Formats: sequence, C-alpha cells, structure tokens
Amino acid sequence: MDIQTMVGDSGAPVMAGSRAVGLVTSGGTSAGGTTYVTNLNWVEGRGLRLLTNAAPNFPVVGAIAAKWNALGGLNGFLGQPLAPEGCGLKDGGCWQPFAGGKIHWSPKTGAFFTRGLIQQRWEQLGWENGVLGYPTTDENCGLKDGGCWQGFQGGSVYWAPNTGAHFIRGAIRDRYGSVGWEGGQLGFPRTDELCGLRDGGCWQQFEGGRIYWSPGTGAQPVWGAIGIYWDANGIENGRFGYPAAGESCGGGGCSQRFQGGTITWHPVNGTRG
Repeated sequence: MDIQTMVGDSGAPVMAGSRAVGLVTSGGTSAGGTTYVTNLNWVEGRGLRLLTNAAPNFPVVGAIAAKWNALGGLNGFLGQPLAPEGCGLKDGGCWQPFAGGKIHWSPKTGAFFTRGLIQQRWEQLGWENGVLGYPTTDENCGLKDGGCWQGFQGGSVYWAPNTGAHFIRGAIRDRYGSVGWEGGQLGFPRTDELCGLRDGGCWQQFEGGRIYWSPGTGAQPVWGAIGIYWDANGIENGRFGYPAAGESCGGGGCSQRFQGGTITWHPVNGTRG
C-alpha cells in the first residue's frame, strides 16, 4: 500500500514488498485537497513523524504565516496550528496557537513567537493587555547558565533553570543593563519588580544583589558586605534611606553613598557607616 492509498485509513499496513513494516496512526486530506500522513508506527516498535507532503490543520496567513514559515513551518518547533488566527486584540492585534507555542502580531510590533515558561509568565501578567504588552522580539536563548530572555513593549522576561521566569522593566531594567545584565555582578532576576516601598519606591532581587528605585534617587544596585550592613540598619526605612549611587571601589576598599550617609567596606577594617 502506498502513502496515497493509506491516507485517512488508520490502521492500514505500510508494505515493504510483501512484508508489513508498520501501521498508519493518523493521516488525512487538507482543506486544499493535499493528501498527507502525519504519523507511522513501525512494527519494530519505532515511531516516525512524517511531515513530507503534510498540510496544516488550520490556515496560517499573513504576517503570522511569514513568521511561522521562517521558523520552519510544520517542520519547526511550533509545528501544527491548533486553531485559526484570532484577531480583535488590543491595538488591532492577532494571534494563533501552535503545538509548540503561540505567535502574536500587532501593527506596531510585528509578529513574534512565545513559548514555555516565558510565555507562561507573560500569561500570568495579562498577555498583551498587561504590563508587558506585545512581544517585540522572539525568545533568545544561549545566555549564561542556559538562560533565555524575551523583549516586550513594557520590559523583558528573563528565565534561567535556577531562577525561573521574571519580568524586569523601566529604570530598574536600565540599571540592570548598565551593570552587565545577567553576565554582571547581579546575575539573573530572582523576583519580579516589587513596589509599594517608602516614598513610592520599588526593588527587585537578583542572584547577586538587588536594585532599589525611588523618585528621589533613581535606580541603584546594592550587593555584598555593604548590602548586608544596610540590611542590618533597616534597609530604606533605616537611617541610611535609599542608595543614592552605586558601589564604588578603589584603594583596596569600596564605598556606597546613601540618602543618609555613606557605607564603606575594607578587607581589614570591615564595613562601617
């Protein structure tokens, strides 16, 4: 039996000469009339997914189709569409779900895919209607420690195996970039941005320290021995207040300026404020 004959006939044998070597488990005819087989189960116990001559289960059109095809179409990681394109989203946007993720498009951002834990975090934050808005890049992996990141209109989401997926935005994101992103002292974010602090401040925890922001001081990183000393003295609610600058090192020691004074560290003298 050849592929043309066995399409749509689940359980039909696949013949090699006079010997049956497998069974069709799924197949069919697309809306355009193209015949295809999507799965074969070999008698020997092996499986093969055939995408040669395959057709999508639902139409994929326009900018979403262009992105999907650029990522390999049916043979790519997104695979089969699970539903037709849906439009009517915020700002005239559209989206389409696939087996391996989703593609969202809007006139201002273009078409980008999301998937996995970054997509899950975006969903938790309200999809395109939330603080992040639409994606502005695809997921980008290959970062330190096997991490990934993705850009959105309202910020970025970073993911790493040891930290999970967290968003970062605004002045805290800018300051994070200025000290080397995930490759710098701070490493990957361990929390989302958390606000509601004194004087309208916000903060975010990273692997190697924190960034604090307030309207009067901007966004400043705190880490190491100086950060520990600041914690012991009440953080932003204590006598030092918010950090007013980043840590500065030289001459064998480091110092950091805060609203209420300066904290210094030296390997011999320890930490003082």
